[in-house]
Amino acid sequence: MNRYRIETRRSLALAGLLLVLTLHGLSASPVRAQATEFPNNFTPPQVVPSGCFIFAPSFVAPPAAVAFDATVSVEDARGAAVDVRVRAWRVGCHEPGRSAILVNFALPVLPDSVLLAPAVQLAPTGGSVALDASLALFSDRGPATGIDPAPGRLQGPANEPTSADGLTFVVQGDETIDAVTYNGAVDLLVDFAEDRLGDGRRLRIPLAAYDPQSDARQWPFPPLHGRYSGQWVSPDLPRTGLQLQIGEIAPNRNFLFAIWFTYRDGAPYWVVGNTDLGIFQSEVTFDLLELSGGGFITEPGGFDDDEVSVRRVGTMTLRPRHCNEIVVELDFGEAGLGAQALVLERLIRIAGYDCDQTR
Repeated sequence: MNRYRIETRRSLALAGLLLVLTLHGLSASPVRAQATEFPNNFTPPQVVPSGCFIFAPSFVAPPAAVAFDATVSVEDARGAAVDVRVRAWRVGCHEPGRSAILVNFALPVLPDSVLLAPAVQLAPTGGSVALDASLALFSDRGPATGIDPAPGRLQGPANEPTSADGLTFVVQGDETIDAVTYNGAVDLLVDFAEDRLGDGRRLRIPLAAYDPQSDARQWPFPPLHGRYSGQWVSPDLPRTGLQLQIGEIAPNRNFLFAIWFTYRDGAPYWVVGNTDLGIFQSEVTFDLLELSGGGFITEPGGFDDDEVSVRRVGTMTLRPRHCNEIVVELDFGEAGLGAQALVLERLIRIAGYDCDQTR
C-alpha cells in the first residue's frame, strides 16, 4: 500500500535502525504449509485485523503511557552487556473486540551494537501454557513483514545513531492463539536468547484484557483504503448491493469507483460513481450517474461517447465503521426517487489484501 511505504521511508530516516529479524514460527505453521500446497490462498487466519493500522507502527514512537516500561540487561552478539528498554501496550482496532499488542525495543546508541532478535510467546493470565507468537513490522503475517536473508539480529548501524524511540513490532499470535485469548488478559514472554536474561528466565510482561475505553485506536475513524474493496450488502435488500473498488496509485493518490445494483420499474438498474480520496479520508460523498443508450456486448460499436448518455441522479456518502461494516447514505431526491440510509455488511473479502482475517 503506497502510503505505508511512504511513511516507512520517512520514519526509517528518523529511527536509524536496521531490522534483519526472523519472524519466529512462520515456517512451521500449518497455515504456511497449506499456502505452499495451495499457492493462490493468500488469506491466512490471524488475530490482528490487517486493517487495524492506518500506517505501520514499526518506526513510530511509543505513547507516553504504556502498560509496561522497563530496561533489561542482555548480551549482544559480541558477549558485551547492553541495556535495552522494553515497552509494551495495546492499540485498539475499529473491529469490535479486536486489538493489537505492540512491543518496542530501544537499543543503546552504540556504533556496532547487535542483538539477537527476541523470541516471544503469549500465556493467558493464570494459565500454565505458553503459546508461540511472532513479531511483525505490520499487522499482516506475509513475507512483506520483515523476513530478511540475514535473520536473527537487531542492529544499530555504524554510520547512523540509533533512535531513542526504538523499533516497534506487532505481536501476532500463532495458529494456536485465537482472538478471544489474544484480546484477554495475557502475559507476553520475551527471550532475547537462551540465558540472556539470567539463568534461563524470561521477561514476563503482564497485559490487561483489551479495553476500548483505555486502549486508544491509532486513528479516530477508519479511513477508506484498498482493503475496503469488495461487495457489500444489506440484509434488508436481497439481490442488490454495492460493488466497491478503491485503487491506490503511487505516490499518494487513492480513487474510488462504486456500482450500486438495484431494480427500477421491475427491471435491473444500476448507477455508478467515482471520486479521488485523501489518504486519511474517513468519509466521502460523490455523484451517482445513470448510464443509458449504447449497444449490447456482441453488437459492433455502440459504446462511443455520442451513443451513451450520462445523467446525474443523486449522491452517495460512504462512512466506514470498521473492516466489515460501512454506513451508506443515498440521496436520489433530484431524480424523484427518495433517500435511504443503510448499514452494509461485507460479502466478499479480497484474498491477499484482506481487511479482517480474524473472522
